[in-house]
This record gives sequence, structure tokens and C-alpha cells, in this order.
Amino acid sequence: YYSSYHFSTVAPLMMTMRYALGDEVWHNDHNYANLTIDDPGLKEPWVSISYKGLLKELQAHNFHVTIAMPPAIYGETQPAVAALFRANPDRLSLVQHGNNADDYEFYKYTVTEDDEYNGQKLPARPFADQEADILEGLARMAKHRAQTGVQDDRIMIFPWNISPEPTLVLLKKYNYLATVNAWDIPLDPSHPPSWDHGMYGASMDYASFPALSRYCYSKMEEF
Repeated sequence: YYSSYHFSTVAPLMMTMRYALGDEVWHNDHNYANLTIDDPGLKEPWVSISYKGLLKELQAHNFHVTIAMPPAIYGETQPAVAALFRANPDRLSLVQHGNNADDYEFYKYTVTEDDEYNGQKLPARPFADQEADILEGLARMAKHRAQTGVQDDRIMIFPWNISPEPTLVLLKKYNYLATVNAWDIPLDPSHPPSWDHGMYGASMDYASFPALSRYCYSKMEEF
């Protein structure tokens, strides 16, 4: 939006909306907050996180936490932590974080010697392997629901970052609702040409599947 081409398209529209609609469009009538924590198992404590302490903060400050759990560790869930999730669905929710938690699990299907991610050379993750991971992850999450009674939302948060576009087609095929990642543009495709990309809650530019972007904060204080 800071390029002259896009800014000259966006700014007049936004100025017109601001002038014509005033506070009706310029301010939210509600404040929403959600914190997503990647990788934890539902056990107490997990690294520096106490779920009991976290719940007190959620209640005191009126926000919600989503735990993105790798399905591979579904068997580590402790009954007491599961009970907290069942009793407080307005404060605690669970989604799927890849499958095996083995680094960039849904990376490019093929790689060349020039391919790097954050300065690292990563192995290819073939399309068939990614579909197998999705199916295994779904099966593991189903077992987790049956064993613990903790409901999970069919949202995929990819480990490390988003997948190539055809993997989004798989998510749609297997009835996922959306994917949430640091990027809302899949690996390989270029930025969509539409001037309003990024102005909606979810991008539908790839595979007609909702891709939401999020802001990441890497340091977690103790709860």
C-alpha cells in the first residue's frame, strides 16, 4: 500500500469513506483479542506456561487463547488440563498445528540448490506426503477428542509458515475452515494484483480458501 501505484488507488477511497460515514466506519464497536500459542501439549506445565495461571490472566483481562497443538503429541494431554478446556471454551480453544512437528512440515514439493528459507536449506515435502500428514493429523485429533472430550476447531496453523497453494486445495477438500499463518500468500505464487489484498479478515485469492495472517511475537513471559 505504500507504493505510489497502490496508494493513489486506496487513499481516495478511504478518504471518501471517512468523510461520508464518519465514526460509523472508522471505529470498531467492539474490541477483540486472541493470542495463539504454537506447539504446546495440554499438560501442566508446558515449558513456562501454567494453564491455571494463563486462565486467570484470560479472565482478568478479557481475552482468548488458542493453542495450536501438533497432533503427534495428542497422547500427552493431562486430564486436569483437558478439564480446563472443557469448562472454559470462551477462554481456551484448540486447533491443529501441522502433524508431526518436524520443522517446516508443509514446505515446497520440490527444491533446487537455490531454495532457502530464512537462510536455511530445507528438504522437499512432496505433495503426497503433505496429504498423508493432513489425514494422519485429522485422525490423531479425532482420537484426542474421543479420549479427552476437548473439542478442536478445524483450523490449520502450519508449522513455520504457509504451504504451497495446492495444499490449500487439500484443506478445502478435507473440510477445514481456514488456515492462519504469518503469511497469507502461499509458497511460490506472486502477490495478487488486486489493490485491496490484505484489507479483509481473510484472503480468498488462492484456491478460494480462507487464509488469515497473524502477527507473531516470539518472546513469551511466564504465566
